Amino acid sequence: MRRIRGIGVAVMMSAVLLLSGCAGPAAERDSSHDSSQSDSSETKPQGEKLASSLSEYIDEAIGNEPEGYPMDKSQIAMLERAQADGGKVSATDYETAWTNYRQCMVAKGYADPALLKYSNGVYEKPVTDASGLSRSQIDKLTADDRYCEWSYVHTIDDVYRLQVGNAELIWDPYEAAVDCLRRNNLVPQSYTDDSLREDHQLRLEGKETSVDFADPSISSCIAANGLTIGNPDTAWKPLG
Repeated sequence: MRRIRGIGVAVMMSAVLLLSGCAGPAAERDSSHDSSQSDSSETKPQGEKLASSLSEYIDEAIGNEPEGYPMDKSQIAMLERAQADGGKVSATDYETAWTNYRQCMVAKGYADPALLKYSNGVYEKPVTDASGLSRSQIDKLTADDRYCEWSYVHTIDDVYRLQVGNAELIWDPYEAAVDCLRRNNLVPQSYTDDSLREDHQLRLEGKETSVDFADPSISSCIAANGLTIGNPDTAWKPLG
């Protein structure tokens, strides 16, 4: 069964939401896309693949949306163009998909969400400051974000992240991120997915890590596999 990354909304004790993202296909391998990320409860053997190719991944994604959240025709058209190009999403379509998502959120009455862009072109949703919002407003924000995401950008974002950060289509996001780091000579071969799991948890706790998450090349590999953490200092206030 193919895993689908989810760009969800997690409500935290500090009244900060993580409108995640995007990423990648980590979560449903994910949840912010992060711890913000990883919400897949399935355990898979090391080396398990998401699909045999990006084209197969796209085939399985189309029509596999959650009930009530069908893809907009614009996203379907982008996926069809990707299929015609060997499963590759163009940078132009990726940018347009995210623009469509932002416009959807604005049309629903929210401030334009400022996206974080990594050096590999991957976008991530901002940490969202939900302070002052009622429970009903948070619930509506969650539902609206889910609608705009699935309609306009979810699968395009998944495929783009895979092509720039997980060319082997590895199922486990930590294993995939480490593969990306190794291929780019950013960590020694002795650095494992368990090493990254430990570092990621340390980062969540604000402790020192063995890799520099501020390094653009490192953070790009991590982001492409949905394991990043948003910055509360640049939080987005959805109602302005």
